[in-house]
Amino acid sequence: MGIIDLVHHLPDQYDGESIYMAKAFANYASIAIENTRLFTAAHAQAWISTVLLQVAEATQSITNLDELLETVVGILPGLIGVDACTIFLWDQSIEAFFSRASNGFDDEQLARLNAWEIFPGSVIAFDKLKQSGSPVILNTDTISDEIAVEVFPNYDFQKDLLILFPLITQNCSCGAILLDFTNSNLNNSSPQEVWDEQYTLIQGVAHQAAIAIENLQLVKSQEEEAYISVALLQVAQAIVSLNQLDEILGSIVRITPILVGVKRCIIYLWDGKDLVFRQSQYFGFSKNDLALIGQVIKANEFPFIETIKQRDQIIYHSLGPMNSPLYWNEIVPDDYHFIEGNTQDSDENNSGKMDDRPLNSRERLLIGFPLSVKGEILGAMLIEEEDPIKGSPSLHIREKRIEIVKGITQQAAIAIKNELLQQEAVKSERMERELQLAREIQATFLPDRLPEFPGWDIDVRWQPARQVGGDFYDFHIIDENRIGFVIADVADKGMPAALFMTLIRTLIRAAAKEKSSPAAVLKQVNELLIPDSKHKMFVTVFYGIFALNSGKVVYANAGHNPPDVKQFNRDDLIQLTRTSIALGLFNDIEIEEREISMNPGDWLLLYTDGITEAFSLQGEMFGTKRLFDLLSNHEFISSSRLLDLIEGTVNEFIKGTDLADDTTLAALCRKLP
Repeated sequence: MGIIDLVHHLPDQYDGESIYMAKAFANYASIAIENTRLFTAAHAQAWISTVLLQVAEATQSITNLDELLETVVGILPGLIGVDACTIFLWDQSIEAFFSRASNGFDDEQLARLNAWEIFPGSVIAFDKLKQSGSPVILNTDTISDEIAVEVFPNYDFQKDLLILFPLITQNCSCGAILLDFTNSNLNNSSPQEVWDEQYTLIQGVAHQAAIAIENLQLVKSQEEEAYISVALLQVAQAIVSLNQLDEILGSIVRITPILVGVKRCIIYLWDGKDLVFRQSQYFGFSKNDLALIGQVIKANEFPFIETIKQRDQIIYHSLGPMNSPLYWNEIVPDDYHFIEGNTQDSDENNSGKMDDRPLNSRERLLIGFPLSVKGEILGAMLIEEEDPIKGSPSLHIREKRIEIVKGITQQAAIAIKNELLQQEAVKSERMERELQLAREIQATFLPDRLPEFPGWDIDVRWQPARQVGGDFYDFHIIDENRIGFVIADVADKGMPAALFMTLIRTLIRAAAKEKSSPAAVLKQVNELLIPDSKHKMFVTVFYGIFALNSGKVVYANAGHNPPDVKQFNRDDLIQLTRTSIALGLFNDIEIEEREISMNPGDWLLLYTDGITEAFSLQGEMFGTKRLFDLLSNHEFISSSRLLDLIEGTVNEFIKGTDLADDTTLAALCRKLP
């Protein structure tokens, strides 16, 4: 711990007793020094714990992400003794860091940070931070000369000290905190114990902030998922409730700006007979604008709309500050960007750019959506974003905006097609086509395509007894090794069951984002259903989580038909029996959770009661025994062949009659190596 030097001006003055007394004094001194150090360390640790507790209490009470970030950057400088700080968040949708909140920087430096887009491989410091999960000092080794000049022109990395600290939760980086130590009491020559104390404090604040950020992002994701479903359902209800096409499209152009926050919206309908676009419904345009644009437009007079018609793709163009609707027809194809759609017609004669990150623009956009059904172009819908776009980045907002508008235009296109069909049909056929429209809308809530996973073979069949029904299924990816699968049956048929099905799907998806247990998911759904279950509607649900690598299946069965498991080289079937009653009947139900393992060669069959309760022309029910016998007496090498056999057998059994109930079949087979 140290040394005591005793010096006397005369020699031989320290005898044995003097040395003994000196040793005793040294021992007492060392104990006092150690106690003082321990007290100081304990005091510092208590202070750090108190500070972190205060930070945790402050962040846990906040329900808005922007407010949370502003609170953290407001707290940090005073706690650490630095002048400025910035929080960067990781945007998973485009895999990039963006500055989201800052404190202490001047306006010029703040503008540079807000404009800085950090993609993997572009900044060494952020790559090291994400890879190591440890703090990184910004210097000439971690920041290129180009970035130093562009983003940090007023800093000298030879003497100024800026450090990146990671925001980590569940072993994943959700962001970073940049702290400017240039004018603080801490610098490269500060004692290690001082840095250790500050690092402990910074790490604690970063950990609390990361947890709060993740929780708020999860809540936001759940709200967005629910909002999209509700928004599309509102449009669907508007379409179903109105009879005239003008009323439907008028409702759509009024609803769309409210749902997605755009400045203008207009629909043009394609007249295939006269080969012109006719102006239909609009929002946000002055009468002078519309008069100058024209109500009837030839295709070659408006290249932007013509390109939408030719390519059947969503396209966009970055608008300048003075680019009014009067000049939209002057936008040349070389300035178009294609977001998605059919590309089979792309060739050297078709201008435009297909972008990897088509929405990563800070300017407001003019976005055009095709109104098409099965490749038949019926018109186009144009939307113009607000100017300026608030918040940084705008990419996530645009992705959700386009997802919602795409769903709206699909429903609008179906409505237009339906109107064209109605014009050619007699009144008795109108109800049939309206139900077909409802089925198309309902089908949008089912997965667009079946997921594909190495080592697994999946197939699904869905057939409502009427145009719409209460059966549904859904897949969602939990992580890279786990998927969730739902099959459910609402206790009714037709439009009421279809609407109730939409509600159940939304509740299950939202609960599955929050809960990792199938039993907990179904229990939460039941608790949300009971207060609004006014018409005594209920639903049977099987929800299982499949581990793709191990084959383990964790499931809960709320009153649904027990799925059957057929193990490789075994004749008997295993039933995944019910673990609770159906949802929507009673409060506080108990839901049990069970497990089963699927080995290579095993398959799982899930079905609704429309299969076993199918009736023949003579009134005989197909029954569970026939299904068991069918499964036990055949070997299957693919899910599609299994479902083909069941469908063919049931159809042959009911030949001459119609389906009595909705039917859904799903097969999941773990492939042999």
